Amino acid sequence: LLRLDGPVDIARLKDSVVAAVEAHPHIKARLFTTKDGEARQRRMDDDPFTADEIEDIEAGSIDDVIGGLVRPFELIGGRLFRFAVVKAKEGTYLFTDVHHLYMDGTSMNVFLDSITAAYLGERLERERFSGFDVVLAEERRRTPEALAEDRAYYDSLLAAARPTFSPPPTSTRRATGSAASSWTARRSPRWRGTARPTASP
Repeated sequence: LLRLDGPVDIARLKDSVVAAVEAHPHIKARLFTTKDGEARQRRMDDDPFTADEIEDIEAGSIDDVIGGLVRPFELIGGRLFRFAVVKAKEGTYLFTDVHHLYMDGTSMNVFLDSITAAYLGERLERERFSGFDVVLAEERRRTPEALAEDRAYYDSLLAAARPTFSPPPTSTRRATGSAASSWTARRSPRWRGTARPTASP
């Protein structure tokens, strides 16, 4: 959830989000299960996504709506991202929620930079090496010989290491909630990260 400083052209912002999605189409992928029950992802680069699908939310205060922004995704078969523009009394916010299967903190910063670049009028190029390419490269390398080579490398690398960490007793462990992340983008139109973290279920 990002608060946007200064006047914001909402239509232009939404078009910039769409442009960023098209530049990083891996997030359009959808999960499905095979007849053997294995989870797979289906490439959906040409799945239409338009500015009309970015939700407009009017609120007296961001506190009035923040609790309902993060909602469960339909993991199998559903789209695993959503965006909203929240117009509140104290300012305008961009809500961005992408499942962690497709985006982490670092890639979110890249994605936000793409939105900023598009907002500033730059033409975005579609990524040339996507998450799909990473998966395919790893699958090609997943041979018995490669696994044995990798195991030997890490065995030699860690041969002198001694384990020094012991987990605390169960009774002293503190419960943790869902993983949360927040970020601050560093380019125009002067994104400012709010103090409220967001999380994908």
